Amino acid sequence: MQKFDKSCGLSEKEIGIIKFKIKRNIEEDLPRLPDFIETKLYFQARDPWVYSWNLENVSTNNKSIKVKLTIKLKKEFHTYLDQKHYVFLCNAKVVEDLYRPEIIIHKTA
Repeated sequence: MQKFDKSCGLSEKEIGIIKFKIKRNIEEDLPRLPDFIETKLYFQARDPWVYSWNLENVSTNNKSIKVKLTIKLKKEFHTYLDQKHYVFLCNAKVVEDLYRPEIIIHKTA
């Protein structure tokens, strides 16, 4: 596995947009912490999750990639949730409109 960075053939802007879109789609599926914790984190501009991006496959001719995203709950929040680890396989393709990449997300394990 490789790091998900400019070495895959995409620009930093394209990578940033893909990561942003994937995170927004996945945040809906992640469990929520209690409201008082979520509010505290919001005002501190923090996230209870750690995201690890690994590049699985690259197709440079049509600008499509496959990324493995591992999400872990930070240790300080382990008492609030039972499941602390999630893995997603994400397929993304950059199309003409840079800000609307095609993204397909599959939850594993």
